[in-house]
Amino acid sequence: MFLLTDGLSRISQALRLRDLASGLANGLTALLGVVFPPEFVARVTASVQLPELAYATVTILAWLAVFLCFMLVIETLFAPKRSPYTSRTFVQDVLYALFYQGGFYNALLWTGLVNVLNSRMSFLKIEVLSQLPPIGHLLIYWVIVDFLTYWWHRSLHTWGPLWAFHSVHHTQEAMSFVTAYRMHPVEQLCQNLIMVVPLLVLGVPTQRWLSVFVVMNLLEGFQHTALTWGYGRAYYVFVSPRFHAVHH
Repeated sequence: MFLLTDGLSRISQALRLRDLASGLANGLTALLGVVFPPEFVARVTASVQLPELAYATVTILAWLAVFLCFMLVIETLFAPKRSPYTSRTFVQDVLYALFYQGGFYNALLWTGLVNVLNSRMSFLKIEVLSQLPPIGHLLIYWVIVDFLTYWWHRSLHTWGPLWAFHSVHHTQEAMSFVTAYRMHPVEQLCQNLIMVVPLLVLGVPTQRWLSVFVVMNLLEGFQHTALTWGYGRAYYVFVSPRFHAVHH
């Protein structure tokens, strides 16, 4: 995980993402200053942490561009057809990705909810497995989250009020790797809680569960591509693009 973090930091420096984000934040501040009083602009930029928000936005755009190039090569070589990367619906999915991964979702919803629930959820910090080795944490956390997510997803399809939220995801008929981010905020909040609560109960350190989170996101991205992979004998263990295409 340290090597991954260090690698991401080096790539970010090479692309001068901090400089781009700083220019974007300064430009937005100047634009707001044309319309609103300086005091109001200062409060807004401080409350949303505009420099960090701009950096998160620039970073996710850069990684979406890298992954898009990667998927173009993979789908050209192995898929019967490519995902519709020039369609209007693909642009919509990119906007969803920017909202959830670019810092807007955290600034507007998730951070506030965490601050409210932090003291109220302290009783869940049991840390029953805190003494286990890293591989134990990873396997148990993966199994528990996968089990909870499975039944949560079934509920999204079988209970009318939840389907009203989940149907947003299924409005996309021409899928691509970013379709995984096409979600209603209520569904995303619930999914985040499913990811976080087991961490409190199990006592899994951040540096250990983060790798599971990254792998899960990559698998979800592949599930929504135009690939027809079934993962061979792992078809019954991991959700493959072939299986997920039938689901949609």
